[in-house]
Amino acid sequence: MSTPRAAVPLYLHPAYDRELWEQVLHPGAADLVVVNVDSGPGRATDPIFAEALRTTPVDGGPTLLGYVDTDYGRRSLQDVRTDVRRWREEYGVTSVFLDQVASGIGADGHLDARVIVPLTGLVHALRRDGARVIAGNPGTVPHPWILRLLDITCVRETDLETHLTDPGELPGGVDPSRVWHLVYDCPPERAREAIDRSAELGAGYVGLASDALPHPWGSVEYLNPDAAPVSSCG
Repeated sequence: MSTPRAAVPLYLHPAYDRELWEQVLHPGAADLVVVNVDSGPGRATDPIFAEALRTTPVDGGPTLLGYVDTDYGRRSLQDVRTDVRRWREEYGVTSVFLDQVASGIGADGHLDARVIVPLTGLVHALRRDGARVIAGNPGTVPHPWILRLLDITCVRETDLETHLTDPGELPGGVDPSRVWHLVYDCPPERAREAIDRSAELGAGYVGLASDALPHPWGSVEYLNPDAAPVSSCG
């Protein structure tokens, strides 16, 4: 059972905590980092944010994923594509983190075509537009179609106690390198419990934060094992 790699939602502005940015973006510290100006690329280009991303090391640095909300399929294809294009053109971020992705499982427990068809169209359009890595976050184990469609899927976003006690569901037939867990309300001294549980459930990536709802992603409690531990609350 391999130790999951760090995949970090970095939702603090670089002007607020530049030291944390430098630690998380340092080569080897994390494999994936989600960046987020304001629930996406923001209304206009943020020059401080753009400069911080421009100075990110290319060699050995993480894959940067631009945050884009799909609102469980309620946002239009064009709006999502526009956000992804702006991440690429204004910030140089060529991979994407699609948040609030519907699970694709209907009330009867079977595939929900009303979700799967437009989501498939969106992902294919983003690939044609040049998206390099497409990650998505239903926050639960989705229909297998979605696990195959996305490059990486966040199948669990929850607090530490639920993470440790919920029996969970293994995303069968999916390589751990395509499975991601996000766990919040996790104090640093309990990070190892969370990481071990994610490994048991077949996740190859994990992100941990000590903060709780309603804004849990203002801290980082896990970087790759060969990186120095870091904690910074937002």
